[in-house]
Amino acid sequence: MKGERFGMNDSNMVLINMEQLYDEIWKISVAGVAKKYNLHYAKLIESLKSYDIPYPSSGYWTRLACGKDVSGEIKPLPQKDFDDVYLYPAEYSSVKKRKQKDNNKNGSSEEQ
Repeated sequence: MKGERFGMNDSNMVLINMEQLYDEIWKISVAGVAKKYNLHYAKLIESLKSYDIPYPSSGYWTRLACGKDVSGEIKPLPQKDFDDVYLYPAEYSSVKKRKQKDNNKNGSSEEQ
């Protein structure tokens, strides 16, 4: 499954249509999409790169707000052989896994 390449199973991931995600990222920003779907921002950026989904540069929204022509910055969505993407929810944290690993090193197998 697609989500497993990120080390998580599908039940822990958020499933979103790739074209819808692309459209919303260019309409409301990556941060806006992360808030709207309660996604982990940094993991969303990683996923966009992994799925080869273009997203606006850091200065795009400033140039747009200043009335600059940004039409040349919008990159088309590449054609893929799948329609949906799996993304990390905001409650995902590698810190939890680190604590579990530390406990296992100390001889404890209990989860926190």
